[in-house]
Amino acid sequence: MTEVFTTVRALMFNAHDKLLLVRRSSSDPFHPGAWDIPGGRVETGEDHIQALVRECREEVGLNPLAPRLVYATSDLRTGGSGSWLFFRSILHEPVDVVLGNEHDKYEWVDFTSLPSYNDYHILLRMHKYVFDHDLMPK
Repeated sequence: MTEVFTTVRALMFNAHDKLLLVRRSSSDPFHPGAWDIPGGRVETGEDHIQALVRECREEVGLNPLAPRLVYATSDLRTGGSGSWLFFRSILHEPVDVVLGNEHDKYEWVDFTSLPSYNDYHILLRMHKYVFDHDLMPK
């Protein structure tokens, strides 16, 4: 059976234009210890924004405000294919990150430094596109 899935991801920026990164816990089955951005798969019956809000609440205890789609891509995987939708959101201060059980650490970083934290090809393609098209927070 071929699996087809959609994943939503949140580029959440604070008032200082810093991007929220989260580190996957050592028990993560896919990428233990890898730095990532909040998000996850869309569940049956959810629209993309509902899924984005649910995932962000579960993973970091935050609501993405006025999410705006800035990048979409798809990729083949063993046994299936997926789509990834990246939404930009600006958070109002104060920002209280509350990590769920999937992550063990978080950091606020400059968007330009994302490639030094992660080598995941989908995140790197998104980073290049968003940077090249000036889709940073304003």
